[in-house]
Amino acid sequence: EHQLDELDLSEERQRTLREKIGALGNVNLNAIEEYEEIITRHDFMKEQMDDLKAGKSELLDIINTLYDAMTEQFKANFIKLQENFTRIFSILFEGGRAYLEFTDPTGVLEGGIELVAQPPGKRLRHISLLSGGEKSMVAIALLFSFLEINPSPFCVIDEVDAALDDHNIYRYITYLKKVAEHNQFITITHRRTTLEVCDNLYGVSMSK
Repeated sequence: EHQLDELDLSEERQRTLREKIGALGNVNLNAIEEYEEIITRHDFMKEQMDDLKAGKSELLDIINTLYDAMTEQFKANFIKLQENFTRIFSILFEGGRAYLEFTDPTGVLEGGIELVAQPPGKRLRHISLLSGGEKSMVAIALLFSFLEINPSPFCVIDEVDAALDDHNIYRYITYLKKVAEHNQFITITHRRTTLEVCDNLYGVSMSK
C-alpha cells in the first residue's frame, strides 16, 4: 500500500505514458522470427569475414615468404654477376676495374643498380661519363657476364661494335669467339673485322 501511494497517478503522468506507448507503434508479432533470421545472417556474414581475414593473412605470409626468397636469390645472382662483370671488364679493357652496386641495399628489389667503371689510365667514373666506345665495351662486358650466369640457346647482337675502334674490336671478337664455344650468336654488323670471325655470312640489302 505504501508503494501504491507513491505512484504518480496524475492525468499528466497518464498522458505522458500514453504518448510513449503510442510512439512505440504497433506490436511486431514476427519480431522473434525476424531476430532469429538476422542473427543467422549475421553469423553467416561473420563466418565469411573471418574466412576472408584468415585468407588475407595467409596470402600476406606467402607474399612475405616469396619476397624474402626472391631477395635472397637476386642477391646471390647479383654477386655472381658482379664477379663476372669485374673479371670480363678487365679482360676487354686490358686492365682497369668496374663494379656494380645496389642504390638501396635495404630494398634491392625496389631500388636500382649503379654501374661504375674505370678504364685503364682514367679515374673511376659513372658509365654516363664514358665515351661512346667505352660505353659499348661496358655493355658488351655486361652481356657476356649475364650469359655466363644463364647461357642462352642463341643471342642476337645488333651493331654493338659500331662505336669500337680497331683495337677494341680485336679485343671484342677475341672474347666473342671464346663465348661462342658455348653460345650461338647471330651478329648484325658492318665491321669487316667482326665479319671475318663469323662461321656463316648472310648479306641483306634494301632496294632503293
